[in-house]
Amino acid sequence: MGALLAPWLLDGLKAVGFFGPGVAVRVGFQPMSLLAVVVSMVLVAALAGRSASRQITRQGLTGVSSETVARMSWWSVAGRAVVGVGGVIVIALLDPQTVGNYGMLALPFLAVVPAVALAPLLVPAGAWVIGRLVGWFAPGPGLLAARRSSKDRVRFARLATPVLVAVGTLGGFMVANVPDEQVQAASFTGYVQAQTVLTTVGAADADRVVEAVSGGPLARVASVNRVNGSAISSLTFSDAADMGAVTSQKTTSGDVAKVGGGNVAVSTGEGVVGDTITVPDVNGRPVVLRVVATVNDPLYDGGIFLGWDQIDRFAREPGKLDVTIYAKGVTASAAQREVRTAGVEAQVYDRDAYVGRLIDNRKAGSMSGNVGIFGTVYLMCLVSVVQMAVSGGMSRRREFGILRSLGVGAHGIVRTVATECVIIHVIAGVLIGISVGALAQEFATANGTSTLSAIRQVVPLTAAAFIVVTLLALLAHTASTRITVDRIIRGAN
Repeated sequence: MGALLAPWLLDGLKAVGFFGPGVAVRVGFQPMSLLAVVVSMVLVAALAGRSASRQITRQGLTGVSSETVARMSWWSVAGRAVVGVGGVIVIALLDPQTVGNYGMLALPFLAVVPAVALAPLLVPAGAWVIGRLVGWFAPGPGLLAARRSSKDRVRFARLATPVLVAVGTLGGFMVANVPDEQVQAASFTGYVQAQTVLTTVGAADADRVVEAVSGGPLARVASVNRVNGSAISSLTFSDAADMGAVTSQKTTSGDVAKVGGGNVAVSTGEGVVGDTITVPDVNGRPVVLRVVATVNDPLYDGGIFLGWDQIDRFAREPGKLDVTIYAKGVTASAAQREVRTAGVEAQVYDRDAYVGRLIDNRKAGSMSGNVGIFGTVYLMCLVSVVQMAVSGGMSRRREFGILRSLGVGAHGIVRTVATECVIIHVIAGVLIGISVGALAQEFATANGTSTLSAIRQVVPLTAAAFIVVTLLALLAHTASTRITVDRIIRGAN
């Protein structure tokens, strides 16, 4: 089923900008992967069944007939405390630069582990607080839910796991990304040295903009990605001699004024002056280029820097390229009048407006990535919340029947389950806050930015995601309980 749906999923991710239009994915049915999953499921089910049968043998049917989980041992409490507290400390003190890119991506997921470990330890405290608050309005359900939660803390902690995974990973990744965005914003602000920035589509219109705008210096820049075998290389076309005057690009060796024709520059660390690079042109013919300079460009980092005169030679569709023109010695209003007079389609920004646009584009790119990765995790967790609520309501039929026989009405049972759900999600919210705070401290310290600023930026979306999953869980638990209780009443009649 996944293989059949993969092409449509890929098209959807391309539509929201998560993948570019040129990305192709080879999909197919993997029988060995399916076999591995089936074998794993069978083994887990067998081990669970054996563990349950051993408990029945040791305790007898009377000992296991209660639906209430036994009190946690001190060893279990100590182990969870060590994993939880130790995990939070390690995450807060770990230097993200030492774990690599994949490690940084894994940290928001790993941050959920301490939260899951600590959940059963916090359930009694949360149950005590919520039970008494609810007790002001409904004493019976509040007290019953508090006692039930304290006794059955492990099961309650398991019910909190989907919330911790869904909201914790989303908030964790966002708060880990904010310090990098703040660093990028500072980098963008320092990068643009021009008074005015113009953007247009197509090399020909960019040439007309340069002819129309007075002042100087001016530099055109456009970038394309080229696939060379299994590697992707970036080709940046620009008026190389003027880039250092309108941006913070620095020449670290060689002479950037010589860039043009077969002479190119490369990013610092990716080559040295005198190297030769072979790049295919638009017709696929190999062209040998000679490195005459190395540069440090914070925005167009990596790849090969060619002269603007080479754009038709190496860009397959120069008329569709997004081109940026950095201009000094002219105001945005004057440049706007000049391009209108010349009849050229171009967007004109002053320096601050263009920097704001770069920052917004960076945030939009991060958001599309979050939607693609964590949106899927979030939806899966929402399904899990509903599934656990339905199965939980059905499995507690005997317990609800006993409560009915003791005189607890249907509304009282529903209010009790609703209180239990609130207890679960309050505990989850506290643990999510701890995990997100630890990640914010870690990444903000590594980037030299503000921890509180990072937390403030992610609170609205994280809170919205938490509220949605909490309301869905509350609705699912109360509906499942009501249906189960109604069936008990009909069976009794």
